[in-house]
Amino acid sequence: NTDLTRDQPDLDAHPLVREHFGKLLEEQDHPAWQAAHGILFDWFCSLPDKHQPDTLEELEPLYRAVGHGCKAGRYRTARAEVYWERILRGKQSYSLFQLGAYSADLAALAGFFPDGWENPPVAADAGLPDETLSEGDRSWLLGVAAFCLMSLGRLEDALGPHRLARQMDKETADWNNFCRSSEALADLLTPLGRWAEAETMSREALDAAARITDAEQRWQRTSEAYAYLGRARHGLGWLAQALEDCRQAEVVQAQNDPESPKLYSLPGYAYAQLLLEQAAAPAGWREVLERGEYSLGIVKRPLSIALDHCTIGQSRAALGDPAAATALNLAVTTMQRAGAIIFQPPMHLARAQYRRARHDLPAAWEDHAAAHAIARRGNMRTYLADCALLAGNLFLDQDNPPDAAARHAEAALLIREDGYGRRLAELHLLHARLLHAQHDPAARQALADAAARIHETGQWFFWRELRAVAKEIGADDPGVCPANNTP
Repeated sequence: NTDLTRDQPDLDAHPLVREHFGKLLEEQDHPAWQAAHGILFDWFCSLPDKHQPDTLEELEPLYRAVGHGCKAGRYRTARAEVYWERILRGKQSYSLFQLGAYSADLAALAGFFPDGWENPPVAADAGLPDETLSEGDRSWLLGVAAFCLMSLGRLEDALGPHRLARQMDKETADWNNFCRSSEALADLLTPLGRWAEAETMSREALDAAARITDAEQRWQRTSEAYAYLGRARHGLGWLAQALEDCRQAEVVQAQNDPESPKLYSLPGYAYAQLLLEQAAAPAGWREVLERGEYSLGIVKRPLSIALDHCTIGQSRAALGDPAAATALNLAVTTMQRAGAIIFQPPMHLARAQYRRARHDLPAAWEDHAAAHAIARRGNMRTYLADCALLAGNLFLDQDNPPDAAARHAEAALLIREDGYGRRLAELHLLHARLLHAQHDPAARQALADAAARIHETGQWFFWRELRAVAKEIGADDPGVCPANNTP
């Protein structure tokens, strides 16, 4: 009966009405406004049955409590006793690494950033007495907010908070957290294609690690700084230096943690990528496989598990093991479950390469589309370059030189502008295929350029592809891999 509802209030307007009167109260009687939020803060804190809820739904009251706690001026309690202790579960970072609740955490953290993510969090003297935040707390909040933004694919938005956190740690001479902030910034710069800056951040972190007074923190940050430096130099195409950096990272790791002597999780994944490219025979690929399985046995966080499955899948693919498909499928689905958008493109691209090698081009295109969509939204130039290389080869597989030429040009521009030297050998191989498809005799020179680059960097993994391209374009067979004299 419309007559019965004609004069009923618009339920959708209630939030606006509450916001309006809340704003009035805040302006006219700020202590009362704070006190009201304090009551809501205590009430929402009391709602969960468990001190540390397990599911996102069960955590909902605590997320709301953090926002009310900030408005109540109870910043220290909201950060330490609710967000850190009950939502993150301390160093477990439960909500982030187990639930992938990046959006929910970011919404809760907004209360600490009244002026937006591009500005510092609330001042150190803000809040009620005994509820103020230390400089370390403020830097930490910047780092967590930046990590959430980055994980959601908002890479450009995350740059500001990361830089602010790093600068604050430097100004306070907090060298342990300065190293952490530098590593976090390098994690962001890498997919953005800013390889030189990532290398600089990692070198500065290595220098700062020596200033840390706590022995355990010093060796941990030193090992991680070496690993990050190796990853940046790998991206730049300085593979010999990268290999030495990663070896040094493991020397420090083994000396101080003999029960876990090898790199694992993200540093282990990055090192495995380097070793995979330099492996020339099954023995090397099996070593990479063992590293993936080793890391899988140490870290139980979804993000790390996905990276390990990728390492396992890639090494099994190199060995011709059909179980590679299962591992690569797990890499994609587990990373999706982890919710870390920034790491999803390389999972898709690894599976796409496997599918292309098995001549399943439609499936390879599906993975390419997924990776490209994410990379394009986040301006992840590194993955856009990888996508262009893959697409160029897929178009040539389908006898489509015009589209392949466009993708080759895109890849060449990104690789050269960003100094992404890791991919130069693959770029030369694609160029050789493209020139051959265009009936250009310069194809053989492009092939020679690829061979020279492989020799220069030691990326012997691509020797098999070099031989396949030589056969395709009718060039002389380069022969067995010079690294081990085996086919």
